[in-house]
Amino acid sequence: DNAMDRADSCEQSCKEAKRRATKSEEEHGELLKKATAIEAELKKASENLVTTTQKVDEKEKALLAAEMEVTNLNRKVQGLDGDLERSEDKLVLASQKLDKAATAADDNGRMRKVLDARSQQDEEKIGKLEDELKSARTGAEDADKKYEEIAKKLAQVEGDLEKAEERAEMAEMKILELEEELR
Repeated sequence: DNAMDRADSCEQSCKEAKRRATKSEEEHGELLKKATAIEAELKKASENLVTTTQKVDEKEKALLAAEMEVTNLNRKVQGLDGDLERSEDKLVLASQKLDKAATAADDNGRMRKVLDARSQQDEEKIGKLEDELKSARTGAEDADKKYEEIAKKLAQVEGDLEKAEERAEMAEMKILELEEELR
């Protein structure tokens, strides 16, 4: 009887072990499927990361180019501002000379002819200076417009860069989650 009980017990243990083995094999198959799916997702995420990194690099290059262009435009604007100041100074000086010439013409009749000729020359200079001033202002306005366009482009590039960085961070977090699931 003892041997029979023991045999029944062993037989029961064997069945239980077979059932657990079958269950373990099913779980193993499911885990293999999950691992394959996770590897595929990881590969896709890695490809997306590479693509995103390339896009970020391109945006950074574009940003650097835009910053250089802004720097160049700022230099041009500074140069135009300096030209404008010099032109205004020249205009002030020419106006002062003209005033002196008119006063001297009233005081001295003989000098009047000389001063009239000089006054005419000064007026021509003033006309040229005003033309130069108009040109300088037009140039400054053009430079301001270009600066605003570049500032808009820079803002857009920075927005694109932030979006790309967010996507890259999300991809990295997803990779980390997948790695945690694999563990």
